[in-house]
This record gives sequence, C-alpha cells and structure tokens, in this order.
Amino acid sequence: ATLRERAARMKLKHLESLLEDVEAFRTPNQALEQYPTGAHLAACVVHAAHARGHIQGRAVADLGVGGGVLSIASLLMGARRVVGVDLDPAALDLAAHNCQAFDPPLEPEFRLARIPRDILAWNARVDSEGRQEDKVGDEGGEGSDEGGDDG
Repeated sequence: ATLRERAARMKLKHLESLLEDVEAFRTPNQALEQYPTGAHLAACVVHAAHARGHIQGRAVADLGVGGGVLSIASLLMGARRVVGVDLDPAALDLAAHNCQAFDPPLEPEFRLARIPRDILAWNARVDSEGRQEDKVGDEGGEGSDEGGDDG
C-alpha cells in the first residue's frame, strides 16, 4: 500500500505511536518560546486536520518547526509537501535528524527564516504548474506584505 492509502486508514493511536520516538529539545530556549509538542497532541491535531481534508495531498506549513513532530505527522498522514520554518538552526538540525530516523526517511523542506510578524491569515495560491504565490495578512492591511512597516 502507498503512503496515501495507509494514511487514509491510519488510526489516531497508530499515528501517536509513530511519533513517540520523535526527539524534542533537550534544553528548549525559552526566549524563542521553544515548547515541545508531544506525540499525543501532535497526533490529535494532525489527525483532526486530516479528517477535515486539510492534510492528505495538500501542502502544509509548519511555522516554528522545533523537533519537526507536526511536519512528520503531516507527512505520515499523506501531505503532498511540508515546509518547516524556524529561526533556530539547532531546531532545523533536530527536525532533520528526526526525519532521518524513519524508514524510508521523510523529506520535508526545512527553511531557516524569521517570520517578521504574527500570522493573521495565510492565503496561498498555486498555479497549474505547482508554482506558489503566498500572501500573509490582509491586502494592504496590518500584517500584510503590502504597505506598513516591518516593526
């Protein structure tokens, strides 16, 4: 069975058991608000999103990826593409390490970046060639890429 076929039948407890060995930070940086997401919570969140049609075959963004447990859960549940973003290189290293522990290894994209403001709304458009145009926030309003300052 393909990953997507298995994901469609995966039970919450099975997903949680697959996530139990995902390593979290040994010493989280409180200044960066690095609070680990446990296997149970990650499984519940992603399983519920999957049940609503928001995971399988979709692109998923994991902002503040940490150890990558939400990225991993999304891939296990059949996400087409996962992009994990964090401003801490150590977090991205840990997430990559956790993905390599699976057989076969999971392959999300990880990016070192700072999200410059609170994410109020994310509106991603993908054209027929799979190219993506992303907008954050309201058009021209606070939190958007159009107008305003970055502070």
